[in-house]
Amino acid sequence: MSWEKSKEKFTRFQRSIEYSYIRDQRATIDFSKARITANEDFRQEIDIALNEETNDRKIVKLREISAKYGNFYAQRIHFGGAVINKIVNSESSSEDRGKRTIKGGFGTDINVHTIETEAYLNITHEANNQTRSRNKNMDSKTRVVGGDPTKYFEDGIVSWKKSLNDGSKWEVIGYDKIYPIFEVLDNERRNKIIKVLDQRILKAKRVDITMKLEAMDPYVYQMEKELAGISNINECQIFASIMSENNEDKKVYAVHVIYTSSSPAIVVHLVQRKEKTTMSRKVGEPARNIFKKILKKPSCSITLGWIIVGPPTSFDFDLFPAVLKSRNCSISRQNDRYVAITPEHQHCILGTCVLKLAEENNPMESKIVVGSHFTGKNSACLFVYDLENREKPVNDETIYQGLTLNYCTVETSSPENCNANRIRVDWSKNWIRFDRSKNQSTICYSTKIDNFSIITSCQGLILMNRLFDNCSANCQHGFLNANSKGYIYGSVNPQPPIDNEGMITYFLIDLNEFNRIRYNY
Repeated sequence: MSWEKSKEKFTRFQRSIEYSYIRDQRATIDFSKARITANEDFRQEIDIALNEETNDRKIVKLREISAKYGNFYAQRIHFGGAVINKIVNSESSSEDRGKRTIKGGFGTDINVHTIETEAYLNITHEANNQTRSRNKNMDSKTRVVGGDPTKYFEDGIVSWKKSLNDGSKWEVIGYDKIYPIFEVLDNERRNKIIKVLDQRILKAKRVDITMKLEAMDPYVYQMEKELAGISNINECQIFASIMSENNEDKKVYAVHVIYTSSSPAIVVHLVQRKEKTTMSRKVGEPARNIFKKILKKPSCSITLGWIIVGPPTSFDFDLFPAVLKSRNCSISRQNDRYVAITPEHQHCILGTCVLKLAEENNPMESKIVVGSHFTGKNSACLFVYDLENREKPVNDETIYQGLTLNYCTVETSSPENCNANRIRVDWSKNWIRFDRSKNQSTICYSTKIDNFSIITSCQGLILMNRLFDNCSANCQHGFLNANSKGYIYGSVNPQPPIDNEGMITYFLIDLNEFNRIRYNY
């Protein structure tokens, strides 16, 4: 039988959800890890998957095995009963909604006002209540797991708990010591699977920061607390970028990573701005004084985005439809250029410079900025400038000895699905000269990047790098930032690039999706 009546009027509303539960644990079973082993069929399927020709095919087969046998196993299982309450509060300017449903039949549910029951066999039983005020609505739902649910709804919790004295009515109400199914394999097979997975984004975050502009001092973001839970940090690389929702002043920032004996940190400098001035710097006058005179605002808010890439800490397959390979590489001098050798790539390559500092050096007092761009398919050009004298790159071997490059290639069979790709640009266009007395220029390029709006909705971050087809001793040195329209590029050299043709490579990360998968949000 079936009878349904409903009436609805929809308006805008706000909603919050509250959970509470009562758990009555009656028994626990512990399984020794030494007694849990993989059977022959499971091992054979793993070996067949690992013998596939490509990494993509190996991952596909391993995913199929995981789905077949289950993604996880538990060493401890709790039995008993539980009552879970869910309250949904919503507030609206207007609402008129009602519904009453009766359904019947063998093995079906019945819902009359407050009680919803189902045929009893590993079943969750629910009760629904709904109350309304003029502009408010509250829905509550109660789920009963284990025992006799009718005892709870008709006689109360004491009667329901007594029904749990019958062990045949216990249900599974919790797990402990949960491990990926591949943990039951021997070390050799586990290590082969980890190698197939390459590397993962272990942590990703975006942080709103305030830059103080008057003194040209950098912003230093300490990473010590962010490294909690990462045991193999020496095998990981940090990548960072600057984003802004609205950059009308055309400010451009440099970002690099520093390492001291204690922990890494991310350093951000302001390197370019739009403010015009006809003032000239007096002989002997510090650069910070002239900055103080021309800046319209003493500070500005921007967003720092960063990721940590390293070996996976678990057997996960679903973080991104892409293969990440990240390394830290040293640099070498080739004539007047400092070069790092990187692997060839098809879709995207990322880079962040790393500077190792002696413990006595204070990064807050440094006006040194470091940057890089990629050239061709297998190299990167690195440069160092002093913001108080930016006419030529710094030529101090002691600085270059502590300079390395973090790089990460992102390869995928469908770059549009994981938002990792490259776009071609003409660097000769759209140059705007902001300060003729200082002979400085900034290029603004508004080419649209698919799904770019995600970075301005507090949901994601983007990492970007420049890639020139060719590079010479006089190549263009500068820094690339993201904003709501696309990107903004600030040059350190006073002249436009000699090599006009090039690309921007980018990797866009949806933090909501990342956190959902990584932390089961």
